[in-house]
Amino acid sequence: MIPGPTIIISCPHCEQYAKKRTLISFNTFGAQLWSDAKRIAPMKPESPSLVFCKKCDQFYWVKDTKKIAEINNSTELKEKYNNVEFIEFPTFHQYFKALETIPDEKFIRIRIWQSYNDYFRKGKEKDTTQDMQDLNTENLYALIKLLDESDQNELLMKAEILRNLGWFEESKQLLDRILDSGLLEIKNKFLVEINKQNMQVFQLF
Repeated sequence: MIPGPTIIISCPHCEQYAKKRTLISFNTFGAQLWSDAKRIAPMKPESPSLVFCKKCDQFYWVKDTKKIAEINNSTELKEKYNNVEFIEFPTFHQYFKALETIPDEKFIRIRIWQSYNDYFRKGKEKDTTQDMQDLNTENLYALIKLLDESDQNELLMKAEILRNLGWFEESKQLLDRILDSGLLEIKNKFLVEINKQNMQVFQLF
């Protein structure tokens, strides 16, 4: 992985500056794929696509921002934008706020699910409160309704959500409909966890 220049962008709502990292080259060696479809690649770190602006408390898509500057090896630019913060992924609770103004509900609800599962990925499940657990369950109920069962990948995701909710038989019924040869290995791993009565996210590869 070779880092590229740092890009200075501005919030479309209030013009607050933020920094965005870039990559010149990367690879997927050592990448992890999890049962909630989240991929973590150390040599290709994901960059936020949706950002919460700390100044105006609004959300914006990074692709819609204006490029202000590009920092390479210029000491002058580094000093000028030294206090500008890097963009970050919204928090679990912030994603719920995004539902109020961002129309891509499916994207946000998948992110809510994955951000909740991050606590388990990092061994910090004790940091989840009852309120967070209830919100996560509420989100999963809503996400189920948004997924297209005619799409094999979304059908698999729906089966995983049902497993997370503890609806093991219903999850199995959906997995029986997975016929895509490229998904059969993942399907079998889901069945193993269902037989264990495991409701938590787990690493596939």
